[in-house]
Amino acid sequence: MANENLGALFEWGRAVVQAAASAGIAMQGVPDSNDLKDFVAWAQAVAPGMSGFASLPTLADDADYVAALSWARALDGAARGMGADLPALPQG
Repeated sequence: MANENLGALFEWGRAVVQAAASAGIAMQGVPDSNDLKDFVAWAQAVAPGMSGFASLPTLADDADYVAALSWARALDGAARGMGADLPALPQG
């Protein structure tokens, strides 16, 4: 996994938070990091609140990049279906 892909995943997460805020949905912010474990921790924290909008796979604490990207793709589809304008997710 290239650092640019991980950076793009974090950028996507920040756009999700902004889109949620625009829709009146409070969501924990994405950490200022590019460490996969921080993205996974954020995803685990926001997943319960997003369960009404999307069926999200469970992420283990030690989830790898592919698992995190799969989680993001599940939320991405639901968010775009509700009109969110999000940056493209990285390829996996």
